[in-house]
Amino acid sequence: MPEKNVTTPENVAQIIEDALEQPKNYPAAGKKPILDEISSAVSDPFWAYYTGQVLLNPDKTLRTEGGGRAVEIFEDLERDPQVRSNLQTRRLAVVGKEWHVEPATDSAQDAKVAGFVTGVLLNFDFDSARFNLLQGILLGYKTAEIMWEYSEGDVWIREMIARPSRRFAFGLKRELRLLTRDNMVEGQPVPPRKFQLFIYGGQNGSPYGDGLGSSLYWPVWFKKNAIKFWMIFSEKFGSPTVIGKYPPGTPKEQQDALLAALDAIQQETAIKIPDTMQVAFLEASRAGGLGNYENLCTFMNQEITKAIMGQTLTTEMGSSGGRAGGSYAASRTHNDIRQEYTKADADVLCNALNGQMIKWLVDYNFPGVRRYPRLWIRTEGETDLKTLAERDQILLGMGLPISQKYAYDTYGITQPSVGEALLEKGA
Repeated sequence: MPEKNVTTPENVAQIIEDALEQPKNYPAAGKKPILDEISSAVSDPFWAYYTGQVLLNPDKTLRTEGGGRAVEIFEDLERDPQVRSNLQTRRLAVVGKEWHVEPATDSAQDAKVAGFVTGVLLNFDFDSARFNLLQGILLGYKTAEIMWEYSEGDVWIREMIARPSRRFAFGLKRELRLLTRDNMVEGQPVPPRKFQLFIYGGQNGSPYGDGLGSSLYWPVWFKKNAIKFWMIFSEKFGSPTVIGKYPPGTPKEQQDALLAALDAIQQETAIKIPDTMQVAFLEASRAGGLGNYENLCTFMNQEITKAIMGQTLTTEMGSSGGRAGGSYAASRTHNDIRQEYTKADADVLCNALNGQMIKWLVDYNFPGVRRYPRLWIRTEGETDLKTLAERDQILLGMGLPISQKYAYDTYGITQPSVGEALLEKGA
């Protein structure tokens, strides 16, 4: 079998030309697939890269506001309480679920492999590692360095250390590269089986993913500036301006004494001035403007919540007037959407861990294994086993055959081994 061609800026045109002439080269036209990547980043005239080695992050917000690769501007978004609260809720919804490692098959060897992987994951702070990786929901991608440990012939994981996303870039083949002091532009290739990578989104094939930071940047920016002007407004109009009046011809020293007395009004409970002078207060006539800033901040908070959680109870209830039915319906819809987000986040995280960290762990300890166990996070609610058992009993009474495997799997009962003592009915 011929070696697969490597796509470079120089041979893209030749690869396309060869693909168009495929029926002439292969008698069995249509039976041999094209192995080369045609529409890669190398041939994309709208995707910039450094010196032909490192791809730029195509996120438009980063390119206009952060100089192309300053993903830390998305990290700063978590300083906003609304963003942090909603992201914490979304990440903890995944980390708080039960997980287990499923063997590849029912064989004793595969069960042993799955048991070993489970023991390794329980041996370090796996919850923190998953929580940190889920920051990729905001940033688009997140890495964690795996600190391997060798003990008594086995390879274990001592720790998974989250690393800043700004330290990494991707090459033309979407390979991970580490930016260092010696090479801050192109970086250097990372060693194999060392960095766990979590990519969120990436609907256009970008290895940088498609995080929520791009959608959250402007609502947070508008909210931050609204609060800044709100504070200026409050300082300016929150308390009345003190006015001192003196008759014409008042000496300069008496004017200064009046000004000192006016300053004292802000701190003292009583002052004294000559009866030839007057003190008045200038009240603000725009007190109602405070509500405009508050409404703007509330609106931006709702936009932030919708971007992260999919919906907000407030927007779902609308103008229901606080009726119980509208509130209940909104809460049900809100909860259903949250469940869908949690399941999707858990699936993406599991796929990343199964394809990298768990696979590497098995390869180190069980060379030659071709079928790998899989991490699974349970996001469904608990099943009402009593109701399910009553239903199955009715179906059995109707003559519907039900397999023993279904019963063992559904009710979480371990199938007894051959010769094992069994409980008798009614015992």
